[in-house]
Amino acid sequence: MEFVLKALEGIFSIVFIIGIGFVLSRRGWFDEYSSALIARLVTAVSLPLYMIVSISKNFDHNKLVAMAPDLLLPICSMLLAFGVGT
Repeated sequence: MEFVLKALEGIFSIVFIIGIGFVLSRRGWFDEYSSALIARLVTAVSLPLYMIVSISKNFDHNKLVAMAPDLLLPICSMLLAFGVGT
């Protein structure tokens, strides 16, 4: 349960930062070029690095084995979404 709360904390912090960027963009702080650049930096650099650090810091083999039965639903939902998208 603690791992889920930490994951949600990370997700909410990312959503909060995105919200700040959205509000600042609407207020005219960024032009079209800088908005695209910031979005690309976040999705191509910051988010993957955040995931790598988060997984390597908060996750190990024992946690994976303990979570294995609970991973069936997320895996099935991703496969279903992939199938629908394809």
